[in-house]
Amino acid sequence: MALLSVRLDIPARLVPKATFALGELAHRMGFGVQVTDGDTGDICYGDQTRAGFHLQLSADAAAYDGVARSETADSVAATYRLLTYAEERAVSDAARDRRGVFLTTALPPGRQRTIAEPLVEQFADALLAQLAARQPRVVEAAAPRWPAGKKYALVMTHDVDAMDAGAPPELAAALAKAVVRGDSRQWAVFRRGLRFASNAAGNPWFQFAWWRDWERRTGVRSAFYFFLRPDGVVRDWNDCRSGVDGRAADWGLFRAMADEGWEFGVHASIHMKDSPNAFAAARQWLETRLGRPVTGIRHHYFALDWRRPWRTHRDHARAGFEYDSSIAWRDAPGFRTGTSLPHHAYDGERDEVLPLTVVPCSLMDNHVTCVDVAGTRAPADAAAARAMEIVGRVRSSGGALVFNWHQETASNDLVYSGYRDVLEGIAARCFDDGDAWIATPHQLSRHWNERITRLATHEIAA
Repeated sequence: MALLSVRLDIPARLVPKATFALGELAHRMGFGVQVTDGDTGDICYGDQTRAGFHLQLSADAAAYDGVARSETADSVAATYRLLTYAEERAVSDAARDRRGVFLTTALPPGRQRTIAEPLVEQFADALLAQLAARQPRVVEAAAPRWPAGKKYALVMTHDVDAMDAGAPPELAAALAKAVVRGDSRQWAVFRRGLRFASNAAGNPWFQFAWWRDWERRTGVRSAFYFFLRPDGVVRDWNDCRSGVDGRAADWGLFRAMADEGWEFGVHASIHMKDSPNAFAAARQWLETRLGRPVTGIRHHYFALDWRRPWRTHRDHARAGFEYDSSIAWRDAPGFRTGTSLPHHAYDGERDEVLPLTVVPCSLMDNHVTCVDVAGTRAPADAAAARAMEIVGRVRSSGGALVFNWHQETASNDLVYSGYRDVLEGIAARCFDDGDAWIATPHQLSRHWNERITRLATHEIAA
């Protein structure tokens, strides 16, 4: 393991940005970074040529600013832009919903073409190849990414959007959808929920026991994100309608699963980001009932403050969360920050790295089981094939694939008919792969950050 010595011949205002981006590239390559003002080293980044450095990288200062720089030859600036959502600034308010969420078709054309490409990993691979051409032993000095010689990582997670089919808000929503849309499936949901409300049996939305049994057989331990809306947080029509604070919760089961290695986190309500103190309240509430630390969060509808996502991440860190896994496209599988790998959150207003790890979520059930956000279903074989395309890209780039299969979809019935079948088809082709490291998001985040710490303490072989 080693440190890469890097000189930055760029304007002072860009130094923290470039240091952050070069660090993320180096971590993917298997190195730490040491910034130097000397005349010799590994990389000189800037427009001034220095013969004492093995590699000269030209800097495109303008690429760090503005909103129209989707394509630049400066991979350091491009990495910074991807990891800080810079291209999304070009998305107009007209293309966003009231939560600030938008479809990938609203992105600049250049970014639309790359939504499913792990660009940051590609930049890192290209940079390592350039270094290796000048320092052949650099590849030998690089630290491996994954434990035990594994080639990539797989992480299973579940948003818990529904727990109680008989809860009054669930019944009201199903009835309204059935009437307004003339949807027979919603009529069936309403009738099933009404039966459960009257006799407290046959709840189709509580599938934790199924997940526990299936994941035991599959050799997986996953994470469940419980919906929470602390007192004082504004309600939203699209919030979840039955949460872990209701009658369906089984804390004995949840604690027993936690003892066996399952992870539980917070699924933040849509407007929780508007009440920053609510993050700590939600985390503490869940920790008290589980009797163990809660380290992770994912927002319902992925609804961070998408105009200033670093503000939400700042609040996450202040509330004591170690990682956020809300970074995903609404309507497509892929890599919203250009990477499948964990990375630090960066505060664009204060120009500083935040003590919070971003764990990107690349593949959600609706990304492949539906062909649009209206919920038009895709054939099961086509859904599995689309999912395996993303698995293949993550595998070939040595990345980490975070699945998000909603807890309630394991019913495999009603509005979720076939969801479980698609997942089992995918799992049969990837969770048995001996090259995959299977982890929870907390394990992934902890491994990545411990690796970064180790990378910062070694120097490159001569």
